[in-house]
Amino acid sequence: MDIILGLMRKDLLIFILSLFSVTLFAQKEVVIPKGTDVFVKTTDSISSTSRIKKITGYIENDVVVDGYTVIKAETPVVIDVSCRKRHGIGKPGKVKLEGVHTQTVDGKILAVKGSAVEKGNSSRGKSIGLTVGMMFLMPPFNFLFLLIKGDNCVVKPMVIPMKTKEDFTVTLN
Repeated sequence: MDIILGLMRKDLLIFILSLFSVTLFAQKEVVIPKGTDVFVKTTDSISSTSRIKKITGYIENDVVVDGYTVIKAETPVVIDVSCRKRHGIGKPGKVKLEGVHTQTVDGKILAVKGSAVEKGNSSRGKSIGLTVGMMFLMPPFNFLFLLIKGDNCVVKPMVIPMKTKEDFTVTLN
């Protein structure tokens, strides 16, 4: 009888410990809703004449959902860069920064969307005005004024508001 009671106590103890370990090491899942705000800061200046295709930005503040941090501040964010040089007829240079993805606290890749576009100053009015205005004074050469270009653009470090592209589940330990 003592042996049976001893085995029952041992089984009960193992059962209680297994329940405790399951609750102690249980993983929590949190869903980041589509459209959650993510603010990304850039650290580089980019000119419309540059050939850079990608830069790295950083999450500005922790992204918190239901009281849980799902993306930590300073997490890298991949940003696509498209640059257009200034053109004739006064067209200015242009730089577009577009968010691609970042990483959640569990190491998964999360797609983000959002962009910033900066343009230089246009000289279109000056270019067309001089071409038309000089039509009678310098007839064969007045079209050379169409070659006047707009200004280049330089994007300084900034904060770009972005959003998550989809509902995304993050596993927390």
